[in-house]
Amino acid sequence: ELENIIERAVIFTDGELINSSDLELTTASDSQEFDTLLSSGDVESMSLRELEKKAIINSLKRNSGNRTKTAKELGISRRTLISKIHEFDLDF
Repeated sequence: ELENIIERAVIFTDGELINSSDLELTTASDSQEFDTLLSSGDVESMSLRELEKKAIINSLKRNSGNRTKTAKELGISRRTLISKIHEFDLDF
């Protein structure tokens, strides 16, 4: 689900960079964090998979590893989050 959101943003963005307004972010802090990530320059060399992993890690850290809160923040199901944690071999 998160990957679909990012892919949709890539497809529908008007410029060369994806802005927080291109995503369905729920809070101002999410929006600010995403803008910071995009402006860092690292994003240009990151794959979609790496962006997804970074978004999950950052959200898990913000939520002290709470998977239910993290899934809600990311707009994905808890089951999808758990699957992604295993896929990326994350230790949370």
